[in-house]
Amino acid sequence: QERLSKLAQPGKETEEPKGIRIRQIWEKPYTDSLGSVSSDGRFLSFVYWGEGDVAIHDLVTGEDRILTHEADAVTGAVTGFAQEPTISKDGKRIAYSWWRPHHTYDLFLIDVNNPSPRLLYRKKNEHVYPVEWLSDKELIFSRYDYETKKGLIVCSLNISDGTMHELITLKPGFRGGVSCSPDGKYIAYDF
Repeated sequence: QERLSKLAQPGKETEEPKGIRIRQIWEKPYTDSLGSVSSDGRFLSFVYWGEGDVAIHDLVTGEDRILTHEADAVTGAVTGFAQEPTISKDGKRIAYSWWRPHHTYDLFLIDVNNPSPRLLYRKKNEHVYPVEWLSDKELIFSRYDYETKKGLIVCSLNISDGTMHELITLKPGFRGGVSCSPDGKYIAYDF
């Protein structure tokens, strides 16, 4: 009753409860947990499962923007769809996987303000997923050869000049976490 009486009094601010609070910030169909949150906490990248395109959600205004328009995940003749959209540290770009038929995933990059997809990496029969941005110019991603099934290779890719370095090969079946330190000097992983 005390709390209700405070709400009923205009002009008086209510006290926020102390401790951990849970607040729902978004309820929307066609979404999942495959995206990432921008470093400033304002945007959430996601796969818009209406078709399977890369999209971004503004957590302040509630607006959604679909950035790609190539997906077709709802018809019988599926031609491709996005996976794992990962926002760069500066929030200006999103790296994502693009599923294509015959067990191949490509790695793409899109600029949030000028959405024109750019192919970063493609190899037949490989599953490729962005993991995290080491810096605004270097992306950590994983590769898995669907045919050989030898193990997951974690790589770094310089998006400016295209140079790639294999960092570590993990056991077959690995799908654990990989994370970068904020200063970009270290990569942690579980195995």
